[in-house]
Amino acid sequence: MFFLGHMAWAYVWAVVFAGKRWGKLFVPAVLMLAVLPDVDLFLWGFGVEHHTFMHSLFFWFVFFVPFLAVYRIKVIPYLAAVLQHFAFGDFFVGKVMLFWPFSLSFFWFR
Repeated sequence: MFFLGHMAWAYVWAVVFAGKRWGKLFVPAVLMLAVLPDVDLFLWGFGVEHHTFMHSLFFWFVFFVPFLAVYRIKVIPYLAAVLQHFAFGDFFVGKVMLFWPFSLSFFWFR
């Protein structure tokens, strides 16, 4: 999926998880988080492969722990925006390491 597709789905999922009670979403953050797991594309020169640890559920849960501690439930739409990237987008198109570091296996929907 291309960046625009990831951004569109991230916005949809963030709006679904935000609802009306949490206030307005900071849309630029949602769009940035939608493509943030693909930063690994620019790290190939450093030995980082695409669809590995940056596409792991564990990595992003650890990344969001400080934000959850400070902002509590208001962070959930932003977490949904980043998780949709590989859980719904890349999972159907290619292989991803969803459970890194607990499993080095790649998972996909095929």
